[in-house]
Amino acid sequence: MTSNSLKVIIESNKDAQSVFEVPAYDNQTVLDVVSWVQQNVDPTLSYRLACRVGIR
Repeated sequence: MTSNSLKVIIESNKDAQSVFEVPAYDNQTVLDVVSWVQQNVDPTLSYRLACRVGIR
């Protein structure tokens, strides 16, 4: 892992974990990280993005 990356562990269920190295950026949100993983590494990853609803 480089200094400009994040080690991200995603638990898909009680018995499974996946570890990803994600590029780190200024003002990055958890949603940005999860979206990066889905778009670049694991297209099967699904999540709700209602946490961004109403943000302007």
